[in-house]
Amino acid sequence: MKIHDYLDSRLDIKHRFASDELVATCPKCGRQGKLYINPDKGVFFCFRCEFGRNKRLHHLLAELENIGIEEAKQRVERLLKQFVKQNNPAGAREAVLDILLQHTKKEKEEEQHLALPFGCVPINSPLAFPARAYLKQRGFTPKHWERFELLFCASARDDKSQRVREYGHIIFVERLNGEVSYYTTRTISKGTVKAKSLNPTGVKKHVLFGTSALRQKARAETVILVEGPLDTVSLSGHAIGAFGSSLTRFQLETLSKSGIRSICVAFDYDAIKKAVHAAFLIQQYVPNCNVFIFTPRRDEGDPADNVGLPISNNVNRILNRAEPLALKHKMLI
Repeated sequence: MKIHDYLDSRLDIKHRFASDELVATCPKCGRQGKLYINPDKGVFFCFRCEFGRNKRLHHLLAELENIGIEEAKQRVERLLKQFVKQNNPAGAREAVLDILLQHTKKEKEEEQHLALPFGCVPINSPLAFPARAYLKQRGFTPKHWERFELLFCASARDDKSQRVREYGHIIFVERLNGEVSYYTTRTISKGTVKAKSLNPTGVKKHVLFGTSALRQKARAETVILVEGPLDTVSLSGHAIGAFGSSLTRFQLETLSKSGIRSICVAFDYDAIKKAVHAAFLIQQYVPNCNVFIFTPRRDEGDPADNVGLPISNNVNRILNRAEPLALKHKMLI
């Protein structure tokens, strides 16, 4: 893997200049199109939060891979010195990337034993009444969520009397080989100042929510790829969720091994270009897969906003208007 491909897979790349400079979303402040990266010169800078000032590229990679700066600096500089003596800067960049990818592989293995927040109860538990009330208010029924592992954090404090940040959140869980592989949460508290959703700190996405809940018929036909877990639940058994609007290398590997041969990307109206980018990645990394794109109208909202429709009608609404990826290529220009 080239370092440009690595950055493409880890950051929301907005633009690529002829000089190979990249424009991306800053991982520090989250501002779109403000992070400029020049991999050949080994520099980067965010014009909003100034992340990257007086730093080198390995600081950015250390941030993306959740490695301590000092640890990354020591390991990277040792390699840089070796390649400087050999007058081989390209080899240095590849060596740095190799270190970080090895760390990612180790991190992925450790994440197989991810622990859920303290005090979680199943969605059907009497203690989870606030979560069920929220879902029913949105138009969901038990028929929508029966195929998924949904939890509710019913305790405000853990066993050490420390406040649990996921309290008041529905927790959407995906497992791999029986172990919790990833989860995300959604707040149900009205007027809260908490984040809308929370993810495990430092955990990289390497699963797709709803994979284990897919119906056999859906696997054989066209699976819908959506953004959020509520969208996935609204299309119960017919969709998988990306836990966001970008796909990681791990998720692409999961798709490649899934046996799914037809995918329709159906992101929200405000993420159409990201949907096209995700579709191109699927086409590139998932062999023999037919890729389609559903383009919602401005007034349609996301799939979860149409949860009042019968599940089959909501699915058909998307698939009947899906177009092959080749017809959408001009959206990237």
